[in-house]
Amino acid sequence: MPNKEKFPEIRMSAQKEICAKMISESPLDKYNEKSCATSVKIKVLKKMLSVLRENGYINRTNLAGQTGLNYNNCIKYLNLMQLLGWVEMIYDNAHYMVITERGIDILERFVDL
Repeated sequence: MPNKEKFPEIRMSAQKEICAKMISESPLDKYNEKSCATSVKIKVLKKMLSVLRENGYINRTNLAGQTGLNYNNCIKYLNLMQLLGWVEMIYDNAHYMVITERGIDILERFVDL
């Protein structure tokens, strides 16, 4: 069984960045540090970024299917990753998601988690 604390500084820095953005961007004080930490799973972010990197670009429904998320949860994570600058949405007869350079950097930091 892998040690979850193998790279705690990477996990904590990513979690802090995510929570800070969620708290600052959410309306009506929806999030605080505790609720943020329990609502965002690093494993899910890593899987989504991996699928985006492998596919180049992918529509949201296919991304949900390839990651095993229901569509609504997939959209919530995508919205967060857009706020963080990790992904962008492009329109080419449909809405597609692409990973950004920042997203690739984050994914490389997640590799050993």
